[in-house]
Amino acid sequence: SDKPKIAGNVVNSEKVEFIISKFTVNDNDYHPLFSEMVSKSMCFRVVVHLDCPLENEKVYMHVLDINHNERVYKTTFALSMAQYLAMEKKVLYLNFETYSGFNYYVGEKRRGDLCDFIYYYRNLKENLLQKFNEIKDTFNNVDYIYPARLYMDIAQVKPEEWLEILDIISSWNIYDALIMDLSDNVSGLWDIMRRCTKVYTLIRDDGVARSKLKQYEDILSEAGYEDVLKKSGNVNVPGTKLRDVAPEEIIYTDIGEIAKKIAKEDLS
Repeated sequence: SDKPKIAGNVVNSEKVEFIISKFTVNDNDYHPLFSEMVSKSMCFRVVVHLDCPLENEKVYMHVLDINHNERVYKTTFALSMAQYLAMEKKVLYLNFETYSGFNYYVGEKRRGDLCDFIYYYRNLKENLLQKFNEIKDTFNNVDYIYPARLYMDIAQVKPEEWLEILDIISSWNIYDALIMDLSDNVSGLWDIMRRCTKVYTLIRDDGVARSKLKQYEDILSEAGYEDVLKKSGNVNVPGTKLRDVAPEEIIYTDIGEIAKKIAKEDLS
């Protein structure tokens, strides 16, 4: 499909800010060639040019809320937990977010990213550890691979590929802990979560957030992933905006303190 064309009419400049992630037509997913953001609009129109005509097909548009006023500071939480564990353990951090903003923490300089790692996994598997060492970097004693710049690249990775990648990383016997900053755009998300020792969901303490959480938990249960729910923990985040701090000081923010406390109780 061609790149979606978007026109918006501004109604309320504070309410809506989101990105079109993908379209689903008859259970098939189609990703835009470029991410499109509808910003500061309540009314909008989306025109999608498809290669074949539609008759009675069901078409769904998937959007991602990136309104920073509603952030739950998931990456701050995950990186703080990783840094705390890295005081005594060897830790690898992987970020799967659609728009991670990771340059805030480590700058623009990178040796490679998650897309490069996927390429090496598919084409140079026998030398994957060598290639991994060439592209990994370190932030406050935490090893990481820079997140993918284009989320469409990791969205197309098959579930079985992610599971094999986890098995390979585990087989290296390098790391004591792997912290994964996951998102809904990862195929096979629930099976990846099934591999985790603990799963944390960050939520705000309000009615809408609680309703979303219940829907998420109900769907997991109905799909047969009660084991994921049993090892899941819900983390209430502060309702106020965190103060801006230097990247190396995020572990001392309110979210950082919450992450350290949980890591000490659950994972130390």
